[in-house]
Amino acid sequence: MRKLVYIGTLALIVICLYACNDKKHINDAVVECVDTIEVSTIKVCDSLSYVAGAEVCNITAQVEFVYPKFYLSNEKTNELQGLYTMSVLDIQADSISLATAFPMFVEYLMNSYKEVNSLYDVENFEGDYELAKTCDVDVIITICYNRGSLLSVCKKESVMINGVSPQVRHIYSTYNLAEMKRVTFAELVGEDNVVSVIELLKAKLRSDRNVKSDEELVDMGFYNIDNFGGNDNFYVTSDSVVWNYLPRELSVFEDVKISLSREDIGL
Repeated sequence: MRKLVYIGTLALIVICLYACNDKKHINDAVVECVDTIEVSTIKVCDSLSYVAGAEVCNITAQVEFVYPKFYLSNEKTNELQGLYTMSVLDIQADSISLATAFPMFVEYLMNSYKEVNSLYDVENFEGDYELAKTCDVDVIITICYNRGSLLSVCKKESVMINGVSPQVRHIYSTYNLAEMKRVTFAELVGEDNVVSVIELLKAKLRSDRNVKSDEELVDMGFYNIDNFGGNDNFYVTSDSVVWNYLPRELSVFEDVKISLSREDIGL
């Protein structure tokens, strides 16, 4: 049975001129303050049992949503909650309430892992994939930055298959609240600066790993470095922008974060 656990309001609206100095760590991103948005939290838990490859499989999912409760006015709140539903939760439906969207997201999440096991129902399936008899999914979605019209959101997904150590990935998204849209890499740095910022990111990666050449990065496991580019998986802080590359995106089995100062990219 699905359970909704209301945790309550996390933060109240803060006047823009107020100097917010308190910092805390949420989802491995430093939260400096929630400036213009009032946020609340809800936790949704669900489970699913089914048969795959003649085995009974079980999926449990627990998702904690930190979501915008109020932003400037009722009209702006509805716009932002709609953006949150369609972009952060990836639910493409018009005029859907968050109360409906939250359990729907959890259901979609469980079904996505069930789909992987459906390969075992295909006759003569070959491969080294291990049937996931148990799958425990833990997701935390939170606001990791908000100042004025800039908003960054983090989605941390931790998955434990058959009791093995969890695989963790972070997906970030940044929004321009004045236009109610997600900010892309090209929009953030400017179309004319895309190539130069990509080179800055690659140089910072070499510096972070204490190497001087791309060949040395390849030796460290960055086999896809020749295809290195910017992505939309980034968040902002008061003085920097942090890009995140998912496991295997650069052909290493870990999230890779690369930070550039706002000054470096002219932000």
